[in-house]
Amino acid sequence: MKSRYVMFLGPIAAVILGVLFRFRVLPFLKSDTILSGGKQMPTVDFANFMSRIFFIFAAASFVLAVVWLIIQRRKRTDEN
Repeated sequence: MKSRYVMFLGPIAAVILGVLFRFRVLPFLKSDTILSGGKQMPTVDFANFMSRIFFIFAAASFVLAVVWLIIQRRKRTDEN
């Protein structure tokens, strides 16, 4: 195992993507509508929805990473 903290890259990336979607920084979010699921929808609604999804993923991934680190630490102390 190279680093125990690599698991936190996923939540950090999800937060960055959530912020990029929230403020519509990405080029494909500049137009008024976007094709999502075969339907045209306003880009503002799509960006808000996707940023919320990224933030939820970040929170869940962070919690799971912390739980995993706690379990690994307990295993290491039980072995010694």
